[in-house]
Amino acid sequence: MAKPVNQRSFSGFTILEMAIVMAIMGLLAGALIPLAKSVYESRKASDIDNQLKQAREVLLASYRAMGYLPCPDMTGALDAIGDGTEDCSVGGGTILAGKLPYADLSFSPNDSTGRPIRYVVLRQFTEHSTVTNALRRTRCEILKNLPSTAILVNDTGNIVRVPFLVFSGGPEDRDLAGGLADGDNRDGDATYEKKPSDDYFDDILEYGSAYEMYQECCGTIVVVNVNSGSINEQYDQTLRIDQSFDGGASWITSIGTAPDGNSSGELDIEVGSMIRIYDPQSGQFIANFVFGGGKKTLVFD
Repeated sequence: MAKPVNQRSFSGFTILEMAIVMAIMGLLAGALIPLAKSVYESRKASDIDNQLKQAREVLLASYRAMGYLPCPDMTGALDAIGDGTEDCSVGGGTILAGKLPYADLSFSPNDSTGRPIRYVVLRQFTEHSTVTNALRRTRCEILKNLPSTAILVNDTGNIVRVPFLVFSGGPEDRDLAGGLADGDNRDGDATYEKKPSDDYFDDILEYGSAYEMYQECCGTIVVVNVNSGSINEQYDQTLRIDQSFDGGASWITSIGTAPDGNSSGELDIEVGSMIRIYDPQSGQFIANFVFGGGKKTLVFD
């Protein structure tokens, strides 16, 4: 006689087993959610930083082309998109703080958080309507030694003087002081901060260094009128050095001189400006060129 088969009833997971599975899933979710948030914030910060680097390059290109930096956009609140045009008549003091004039620069009106990019600049680098061209030439001299009134950036503990900067307040108001900007970046004074994010700070900042601007936008020329007494000497009077910023339509005369038997020394010159050398003895201009940067030495006998 066949033995009966011992059948066992399978009714799925028990309540205890389900509870264990749910507990494990909860632990995994609790670990993954902060990780996912960290990855998202890191990607967002990287996007913002790339935008700020692009904005810095656009500002440098504008300075190279025009000989000045734009004023900030002062339209509306700092965390709201303005009209994107510079407002040079608004604000006083040596430092102007507002928003990037995106329309004037043909740039994006906001960062990846949807908010405007902040922009801070030394006023003396923005003047281009009421100040003579002579100031434009002296900006190269200023870049070699920024004044004590320059913008100060605490770059991870190192204090740096800069002519301009751009920054984003990041996705959050981490110091809970109102507005997106945190710490030293909140009050709009002369001091700003660049550092890794933490529980109280998530601003992202990029600046143009004075050294970088000088190397890209300026250079030096030396004009030498060699020793007198040479048999073949042609220029035995002081040579005059002139400069133009508008393609030769108007000139700043006597930005430097080269006496007979001497040198003008090093003259700080903006890239793209025109230079001409005048000889009063012949009444003629003996050199005329567009300055391309670096160090250029001209010798006349």
